[in-house]
Amino acid sequence: MSTQQPLHDRPAFHSAYLTLPGSQKGFDGAPEWETLRTMVVRPECQEVLDLGYGLGWFSRYTIETGAEVVDASDNLAKMIEKAQAMTLEEAKLTINYEAQNLNTISLDEDTYDVVFSSLTFHYLSNNALDRLFEVYPTLKPRG
Repeated sequence: MSTQQPLHDRPAFHSAYLTLPGSQKGFDGAPEWETLRTMVVRPECQEVLDLGYGLGWFSRYTIETGAEVVDASDNLAKMIEKAQAMTLEEAKLTINYEAQNLNTISLDEDTYDVVFSSLTFHYLSNNALDRLFEVYPTLKPRG
């Protein structure tokens, strides 16, 4: 049984993905961002979990708007590499970019003010989808 390289790690797909408006402009290239931002970013959001962080736009944004720490998890090597390259050194001190998937990430209760995932759900296997429901307890009260 062979394991196939993830779609986003395939060179041709990854190169094409980096030309999309959202990849080029971050949230400025995403028409839904203005609405989404009001739903998930608040001053009291100090500890954040970014699942499937991709290029790290949300992780960096939350640090820029006052979050103290962001735990970011993704399992795509090319996305991880690019997110690291796009992140300033001082932000790397508070963003914990992790190379792991939803099935292996530690999910401790009452840890996060916000759990965010953008453009990830449609890539999840059935097993990972079940694991997704285990994320809810990681939120702090009022998270």
